[in-house]
Amino acid sequence: MSLVRENIEALVPDFPYVEQDRIVTTIGFAASFYFWEGHTTAKRRALVECIEAFEHAYADRLKWGCDPDSWNTIKLADKRLPALRDYVASLDADNCVEWHLSSSAHREEVADFSITCMTKRAGEDKQMSWLAFQVPRSHAFDEHHRQQLEALLLLMIERLSPFHGHAGLTVVCPELAIPYEGDVLDVATRYRGLYIEGAGDLICAQSGPKSIDWFSVGGDVLAERLGGAQAYADYCRQCVVEPIRCGQALILRSANAPHLGPVAEPLQQSYVVANGALRSLRDGAYDSMGGRVHQWRDTLQPLYI
Repeated sequence: MSLVRENIEALVPDFPYVEQDRIVTTIGFAASFYFWEGHTTAKRRALVECIEAFEHAYADRLKWGCDPDSWNTIKLADKRLPALRDYVASLDADNCVEWHLSSSAHREEVADFSITCMTKRAGEDKQMSWLAFQVPRSHAFDEHHRQQLEALLLLMIERLSPFHGHAGLTVVCPELAIPYEGDVLDVATRYRGLYIEGAGDLICAQSGPKSIDWFSVGGDVLAERLGGAQAYADYCRQCVVEPIRCGQALILRSANAPHLGPVAEPLQQSYVVANGALRSLRDGAYDSMGGRVHQWRDTLQPLYI
């Protein structure tokens, strides 16, 4: 086990919040990708491929899903949840695709593994679509699991062509996260290296990333701010960061494995360097937890067509 992982695991007793013998917040690994044209056949096909890849990788861990019409819990063992591919094929462009699968034993308990998506409908030109998943934090450190995880991340970036995305350590919650936002805030203010997803991300992501993560994804759309993808790649190299080209996006990888530490300790230098390269794409108008809508939200709308 690496020194970084040893240091993180030594802090584990300080992470969880527990209610009724169920863990409702802890540190996990999560990824989110924001993309346009979620109503189109091509993008929905890509979305299905991404979720099916996640299901294939972690099928033995997943226990239940949400009925896409009622959002009621359906145990996968009951065989009543439709196959995502069949369900998506039954929809037209005026329907959104909303899907959730989880490994948790209870709906009000943190899941080791989960995946969720929401797409826009036709006519919602200013609305983005998104896909998010989470796995245990150990998967970012164990070599075998990390290779599998990185392959999954690269597949999603290549297939979805997100204009923005990120992956790394965060505070994970149950599927309905709102009741636990105070617990999330408490953990987030005590540790560096956590990207805290919030409602602001779902509103303002098209204006740029709000912070650095282990994997920070900048699509070619965002790179237009610096004159295009090649110009931005050159800028990253000037910042001593070698970007990874994947589909229509550049990935800034902050370190070989995610970093986390108490706020009293300095952030890992590689994160500081990567943040310097990301800064020119960042959206500076977020509140501390990413909850503010601002005048830039329509800035990039004409560019995604």
